[in-house]
Amino acid sequence: MIVAPNLGHGPARLAALALAVGGCLVALAGAAQFAARTDLVEIYVSVTDASGRPLDGLAREAFRVRDNGIDRPIAAFATSSLPLSMAVVIDHSFSMRGARLAAARAGALALLEALRAGDRVDVLAMGSDVETIAAADASREAAREAVRRLTPWGTSPIVDAIRAATGAIHGRPGRRAIVLFTDGEDRDDETTRRDALDAVRRSDALVYAVAVGSREPTLLDEFATASGGRVIRARDDRAAVEASAAIAADLQHQYLLGIAPSEGPPGWHVLSVTVEVPRAMVRARQGYLVEARPAGASLERPGASKSQGVWR
Repeated sequence: MIVAPNLGHGPARLAALALAVGGCLVALAGAAQFAARTDLVEIYVSVTDASGRPLDGLAREAFRVRDNGIDRPIAAFATSSLPLSMAVVIDHSFSMRGARLAAARAGALALLEALRAGDRVDVLAMGSDVETIAAADASREAAREAVRRLTPWGTSPIVDAIRAATGAIHGRPGRRAIVLFTDGEDRDDETTRRDALDAVRRSDALVYAVAVGSREPTLLDEFATASGGRVIRARDDRAAVEASAAIAADLQHQYLLGIAPSEGPPGWHVLSVTVEVPRAMVRARQGYLVEARPAGASLERPGASKSQGVWR
């Protein structure tokens, strides 16, 4: 859990922070470093020092990947960014009324302002039901206006929202991320937590959350940790914009590793990623799923990259 620092007050400060978010995500526009391949498990890795600052410039040799405790060779390695597909989920339930909804709007608008023209974003609203209020093909202005129009309504089925967001971006090429703005008060889900977590694992999506209010969002922590994302607490609109800037920076500074799927037995494979840097902090997905393959079926396995792949 990370608490966004208070960096000051006033409209000018908010504008500066929004520009900072833009600078972070615009930096994602580096050339993609891979083309067509479907047999790699993608592992996005964030590496920071003891103070939380990103550690850039690490070579492939600095990383070590274990699959079910067994060292695995890193078959592919990239440091520049891939296309971004994002699902932004905004909780507008009754528990979010007032300052919490204002904070969620501010953070979501900051992310929308920061996205590049080629990035794809779906905006979902959560209030009893989960609905898409701006699809990926909508204009950015239409998406921003949809966010501004949100008013408090209903309950907050967070697990349903995560499942819906996963479905919205599943199978899209490049980087996939889900960002939720919510107070973490989960109610009235139809999807089980296990099914939603399985969907996140299959999609390779990174789950981030901006937790507004005072509640300890243990549910959000579970999804973020499993996927390699993180949760940031934000008590007001300023902190929510700062949280969006931190998420953008996280996406900017990630490494992308690729390993061949295991030839071992089907089931959940636990991944462990470490770096040979003293006191470094590493975040990455916890594992991937290998399913039983019928006789004569393709060698391609669930959990392997469906993106584009030979990385240079």
